[in-house]
This record gives sequence, C-alpha cells and structure tokens, in this order.
Amino acid sequence: MKTLWLISTARNVFVVVVCSFIAYNLHAENEDSPFILTGTVRSGLPSFGLPPFGTNLGNQTYSFADMCSELGSSIVLVPIIGVLGNVAIAKAFSSGDSVDATQELLTLGICNLLGSFASSFPVTGSFSRSAVNHASGVMTPFGGFYTGVLILLALGLLTPYFYFIPKASLAAVIICAVVFMIEYEVVKPMWKSSRKDLIPTFVTFITCLVIAVEYGIIIGVGINLVFLLYPSARPTIHVEKSTTHSGVEYLLVTPANSLYFPAVDFIRTSVGKAAVKQGLSHLPVIIDCRFILGADFTAAKGIAALIEDFNKRKQPIYFYNPQPSVISVFKGASLEEFVHFCSQEELDFILQSFSNNQQHTKGTEPEQRRLLVEMNDFLPFESPFNGGVPCKSAENSSNVCKSRNNLNDSSTPLLEKSGSAPEVTKV
Repeated sequence: MKTLWLISTARNVFVVVVCSFIAYNLHAENEDSPFILTGTVRSGLPSFGLPPFGTNLGNQTYSFADMCSELGSSIVLVPIIGVLGNVAIAKAFSSGDSVDATQELLTLGICNLLGSFASSFPVTGSFSRSAVNHASGVMTPFGGFYTGVLILLALGLLTPYFYFIPKASLAAVIICAVVFMIEYEVVKPMWKSSRKDLIPTFVTFITCLVIAVEYGIIIGVGINLVFLLYPSARPTIHVEKSTTHSGVEYLLVTPANSLYFPAVDFIRTSVGKAAVKQGLSHLPVIIDCRFILGADFTAAKGIAALIEDFNKRKQPIYFYNPQPSVISVFKGASLEEFVHFCSQEELDFILQSFSNNQQHTKGTEPEQRRLLVEMNDFLPFESPFNGGVPCKSAENSSNVCKSRNNLNDSSTPLLEKSGSAPEVTKV
C-alpha cells in the first residue's frame, strides 16, 4: 500500500522523468527532435547585492527613471495582478476557510523586497504550480521549503538534464492538475439563484483562456465592481400611498440604499416624479429612512435641492426615522429645512396639523408659504416616544422644545388642535 501511495503521490515526477528519458533516446545530434524540448537552462545562482538602479541593454545605459518610464503602467499593474492572483489562489485552495488578504499582501511584499536583492522576477502565486503541489499531495506551506531546496539543487546540478524535458509533458502535468479546479457543477445553482453572477464568471473564464490569466482576473474584478456600484447609483425606491390613524393620506417613499453622491440625482428625480404623479403635487411625502445607513456632503446638497423643489410647488416633504449619523451629515451641511422625526405619533401629529391648516389656509399663497416655514421650524429630532431609532427624552434635552398645546395658542394660529400632543424637540 505504501508503494502505491508513493507512486500516486509522485506521479508527476514519474511522467516528467519517463518523458525525458524517451526524448533523450530519440534525440539525435544533427537531426530535429520529434518533441519540442525545454532547451538550455542557465545553471548557477544569481549574485546577491543591492537592487540595481541602472542597467545596460543593447549598448545603451538606462537610469532608474528610464527603467520606470520603459515599464510604464506595468509598475502599477504587476503588483495589482500579483495580489489578486495570490488571493484568488489562496481562496481556491482554502477549502471554504476564510483567507486573510492582509497577510497575503504582507507576505507577498516581503518576498518581493527580499527577492530584489537577488534580481529575481516579480514574486507571486502560481495557479499551475499550486495545482501541481495540490495534486502531488502537499498539505501545508512547508511544502514550499522542499520546493525551494529542489530548485536550488536543480540549478546547481541538474540543469544539463532539463534540456531533454519535452514541453508537452510539462503541459500535460499542469493540465491534469488544473482540470479538477474547474467547478462546472456550480453553474446550475448560480443559474437558479443569481443569473447575473454568471456574467463575470464566464467572461473571466473565457478571457483567461483566450488572453491571459492576469487580464482575466482584472476584467472579472472590474465587472464585479460595476455590479456592486450599480445599486448604489440606482437604488430601488418603493412608493405607496398610506393613511394615518386620523385619516390623513400621504405618500410613503422608501429608498433601499444609503445616500451617497452616485445616487443623489437619481433619488431626487425619482422622488420628484412620484410626488407629482402619485402624490398629485399636493400630498405630503414621507421619506422612510430606515435603510439609509449613511450619507455624504453631496447627498446632503442633493436633499436640500429636493426640499427646495417641494417648497416651490408648496408640497410638504418629511423624513421618518433617519439614523443619527445621517442627521449629523445633513446638519453639518447647513440643511436648515430638513424636517425629521422618529415615531409614528409625531408623524400623525405633523400630518394632521398640516391637514387642518390646509383647510384654513387654502386661499392665499403667502399663508401657505408661512405654513411651510412654521412646519420647517417643527424639527422633532429627539422624542420620548417608542419606535424607530432610540431618542433621548425631551425633558433632558437642552434644546428649545415646543409641545403641541403650545403650538395651538394664539401666537401660532396656523396649527389647529387635534387631540393630545406629543412633546417634541427642535434642533
């Protein structure tokens, strides 16, 4: 059994040795070999020293700046391809375990740094060598130690014999090792679950076969980046008409993603169209912010422009249940007319108050504008009610507070009384 295990483990070595022996016997001094052979391999080890910052090539001297200029974009592409290839190989052979990409990047950097003192090629992982090691039974990274020792011995003693190794035998070893890495059985589950994932899969596979593995990896990563960024630029927006407990109808708009600069114009246009078509340019619009986990300065400016659009057609817009981080971004952008609240009671109160005042201020435009200004001053950022994001009690707040009863006295005639009042806080 041990003999069979040894033969199966060392099968790649046996293939190369047997094919080299056959090529040696069929090789004639003055005749062409029936096989394409590896040819002459320079023996010995490179000299160790500081990395060269200049070189002579074709009777011409190149400085460090000239070498960088000659390499061009390869200075950036080679490290990127090396990192991507290394991480991809680690994931392919990790058997489902997590891979620490930072550790891979650190190791790769150290190898290239030390390799520069021996004038080595750029160091990176290899699909073919990794597949051959895996097919040969290598289980731990210590296999690289044996590989290094064998390479050093081969460069010092065996290079004359490498001449007779047929390239076809090397190709056969690599193909037999890599063919088991093709996970063709994953196509059917991907077709059933997420068909769009098949696009980068097949594009990467075909590009690797036709052009090169490095370019296939880059193109695959680029397509995946497009798929990841598209939902941020074109988030799903759900629009529906709803009614409060007091019977006031409003338009509920729920964006399904955070507010960042790629999606600002799209959200502004989509919300504006929904307010005009489904909201008939007069229904209050409530933006449900439960899925908006972040925002940036450009988004804040876009929301300010959206609020201005609504103010121009005298249609109210409010924001329900925004995250504290989102509120801080909008406050930092000096968005004065950002009206938000975090409980259903506040929603009912604001909409009922707006409905009551609409009935009393239908006639004149100045009064309606004054109503919008007063409602914009009604900013219940902190509330004692349950529901939504946790809010600090209004009694403990140092901000100016207005209760609903205070809004119904003679000094504020635009807000009509409608039941008990929740206490709210103005930011």
